[in-house]
Amino acid sequence: MLAAVLAASLSPATAADLQVSSAGAAAPPATRAEAWRRLREAKAGHLHAYVPKGPEKFAVRFEDELLPRLLTPRTGVYPFIGRITSGAGFAVGPGYRRLDTLGGDWSTYAAGSIKQYWQIESRLTWANLARGKAFATAYGRYYRFPREDFFGLGPDSRKADKSDFDLRQGTVGVSGGVRPRRWVTLGGTTEYFRPRVEAGGDNGVPNAEQIFRGDELPGFGDRHAFMRVEGFADVHTAEPSLNPRRGGRYRAAVARYVDLSQNDDRFTRVDVDLQQYASILNERRVFVLRALGSFSDVPAGAQMPFYLMRTLGGGGTLRGVDEFRFRDRHLVLLQAEYRFEIITAIDGAVFYDTGMVAPRLDAIRAADFERDWGLGVRFGSNGGVFMRIDVAFGGPAGIRTWLRWGHVF
Repeated sequence: MLAAVLAASLSPATAADLQVSSAGAAAPPATRAEAWRRLREAKAGHLHAYVPKGPEKFAVRFEDELLPRLLTPRTGVYPFIGRITSGAGFAVGPGYRRLDTLGGDWSTYAAGSIKQYWQIESRLTWANLARGKAFATAYGRYYRFPREDFFGLGPDSRKADKSDFDLRQGTVGVSGGVRPRRWVTLGGTTEYFRPRVEAGGDNGVPNAEQIFRGDELPGFGDRHAFMRVEGFADVHTAEPSLNPRRGGRYRAAVARYVDLSQNDDRFTRVDVDLQQYASILNERRVFVLRALGSFSDVPAGAQMPFYLMRTLGGGGTLRGVDEFRFRDRHLVLLQAEYRFEIITAIDGAVFYDTGMVAPRLDAIRAADFERDWGLGVRFGSNGGVFMRIDVAFGGPAGIRTWLRWGHVF
């Protein structure tokens, strides 16, 4: 009788098993503990994996199947969707990928944005040479960015001085390296590029040369041809690789820019990017810290063209200020994020950014850092973040909203 009463609250299949178990036993359960023991044994025979239904079923399929195909297309024609550079806006265009081309993976695309930015790129990659211990890439690229914003140099640049310029550049290069360990990459890049800077497009602001003169706009109008030689070390323990929730990524690079034109504007730059990820609650809550630094050494008598300087501002750095708001030879940026799963393939985020640019290392002071904080939403999977929305507060520009394709960093 006790077993029958307990079984009344169970599923038909489990209840039937319990009744059969009771009927076939030498005697009915004499105690409640014995009845519960038999109940647990009966339920154990009907355990099965959870099967998503309805909207959750579609979200899981979108995360596991559809989104990876869009972010990492297979061989053949595919749509390029995303961005080609910061500030360009949404860009689309045709792309093509072919495996086993000269033993490598060949991909090419041509894309244009709603702001009339465009870029053409072709790349041939050998990702697993020497049984995965080495890699190499050869590439070519040409772009035109007609409305690049410029506010002046240094941490004291003014928003009221907003102007623009037109940047065009062709680049060819090779990159390669070795992986002495699965999580360690050592490599280098050599590339040749020819930038051309002219008056900006018509977007309602003055051209840069109308606002700034001389050393306020180094390199404007000069004809340059640069050779960039870079060496780098990358320690990557973050997993999953394209949307990390644990581990870290620590990268350091030293690049020498040699001006092959008569201007001889050479310089050296050191970049350090440190990222750390930690998670709790089955990786549904993720804490992220990032420290980014870029430092340039320019010899006496040479200059560093303004368009090659690192910038702060926009959806990937200081989200509380305009894109390219601050620009100079040296840069420091600190970021923190707390990411949490809302539903499958959609995460929320709380973030904080702080940093500054400076013409000299001794001018970098924490008291002068710009700061912002905000809230965000990320749409993606283990294969990467397809789209994100960030709303930033606390910066001098007031409330800023950013819609971006891909991760913040």
